[in-house]
Amino acid sequence: MHLRFPATEKPLFGSQPLLPGLAIGEDVMAPPVPTGSGIPLSQILPVYTKKAEEAMNTQTIPPSERVRVRRYFEALRR
Repeated sequence: MHLRFPATEKPLFGSQPLLPGLAIGEDVMAPPVPTGSGIPLSQILPVYTKKAEEAMNTQTIPPSERVRVRRYFEALRR
C-alpha cells in the first residue's frame, strides 16, 4: 500500500537527538476523514481502561507518565 500525500522535510529543534547528527521530521498534510468507528466509545472504553490499568501495574508505563494516562481516561469517561 502506498500513501500519497504532501510531506516536507525540515530539521527539528529542541532537545539533543539520541543519535548523532540532525533529526529530520516530516509534516504530513492529510485531510480528516469523516468516518465513524464501528464500536461505540461507551462499549470499548472499559476494555481500554482495563488494559491501561494492567499496563500501569506491570511497569509497562513509566511512573512519570501514569498521572497523564489516568487523566486521559478520566477525560474520556466524561
